[in-house]
Amino acid sequence: MKNGLLEELIDDIYVLIKETIGKNYDKYVNFLIDTLKRISTNFDKSQKTTILFDSEDYSYFLDHFDEIQNFFGSKIELKQIEENIAGGFKIMSKGGLIYYDFSLNNLIEQKSASIQIEFSKFMSDTEIKKLENNFSEYIQNKKLEIQKYLTEYDRI
Repeated sequence: MKNGLLEELIDDIYVLIKETIGKNYDKYVNFLIDTLKRISTNFDKSQKTTILFDSEDYSYFLDHFDEIQNFFGSKIELKQIEENIAGGFKIMSKGGLIYYDFSLNNLIEQKSASIQIEFSKFMSDTEIKKLENNFSEYIQNKKLEIQKYLTEYDRI
């Protein structure tokens, strides 16, 4: 049960991130641009650099290519990432010698251990067992109520 609740929590985090990006897309794009600018110094401007975005961000940066081109020089290529990511980007140099995964999926995955620890503090095993017992007791009570009702119905 605990693992199921943890998976639901992480799924809810993804939903919340998508909603927040949708409501604050300009701030999100600025975050992407700032991150790209910060890491661009690690890339050789004479080598081809490939940046992979989800479909929405890919469309945006195709239309606003000049916003990031200066960071990497003229040898920059934008691609649409094939996998489903919640946002962010992946970037690599030619040959893959330098590779960064700034996808939000990866960032959440990296923080999943912290999420699990915080979740465990909030929801201890004994509390989960108590919830399971209460739920089982509730089901048993409902079964008894239904059984009594059916017995009364059969008498009629």
